[in-house]
Amino acid sequence: MNVPRTHLFIAEDDGQITRAWRRKFAAANIPLFLVTTILEAERIWEAHHPIIALVAIDGYLEDGATITLIRHTLRPRFEGEIISITSKADFVKNMLEAGCDSHLAKNGAEDVLIRMMRRFKRSLSPSPSAMSSAS
Repeated sequence: MNVPRTHLFIAEDDGQITRAWRRKFAAANIPLFLVTTILEAERIWEAHHPIIALVAIDGYLEDGATITLIRHTLRPRFEGEIISITSKADFVKNMLEAGCDSHLAKNGAEDVLIRMMRRFKRSLSPSPSAMSSAS
């Protein structure tokens, strides 16, 4: 399952993030797929090939289990960018070592992600000059 041109966000706390983020992303008209297991994520990617997916990992999950999940399950299958979101400094280093491409601090991350997705969506839209030269 290699899914090009997608972003995957690994968050360390599912409850806090999901409720607030659903509202913010909906208001920005950006599809956000929120899943809590890798199996759910695989089903969504196969069915929809979304631009963005957030895998919310329970904050009580041991770092080792999360790292194993990223290193052995996600990174080998996923072509897109994997970004960790956490407020725990020691967790950041572990996530990056496990195969995440970058990190966002939890506080304010949703605004950064929305801006990122808007730019990404614009990059997928054909430019007016390209459309006029095609006709």
